[in-house]
Amino acid sequence: MIIFYLAPGDKIKFYMGRVIKYLGVAILLGYGVSIWAEDGLPVLPGEVISAMKSGNASLLARYFNSSIELEIMGKDAIYSKSQAEMIMKDFFSKNSPVNFTVRFEGGPENARYAVGTLATSRGNYRVNILIKDNLIHQLRIDRE
Repeated sequence: MIIFYLAPGDKIKFYMGRVIKYLGVAILLGYGVSIWAEDGLPVLPGEVISAMKSGNASLLARYFNSSIELEIMGKDAIYSKSQAEMIMKDFFSKNSPVNFTVRFEGGPENARYAVGTLATSRGNYRVNILIKDNLIHQLRIDRE
């Protein structure tokens, strides 16, 4: 049996070294988990995705800000929530949705965005959505 003897000062250094090492690992793991959790959060609420898939403009409008920048195939303007709902109803009536797929979500916490593809009876559209304070502030729809 081998016995190691550490002088009193060496014991403190030994234990402090271990504490610092484990504390450093814990901090790095905690930081990594927090980044992963933040990036793993979906930007778009499930109801917005459902509304896009089904062409339900009134459900989609629940998530509109009181004024919203709406751009559909190059026509860009700022509309009230109710005006934007009517425009989306018209768009969905002319382009019956088949599916909506989210391709990318990201951005800082105060201005998150999502990019998706809306498949309709008349072709595919690229959809860009900007969300601030859990409300849609900008919605862009362009042909792919």
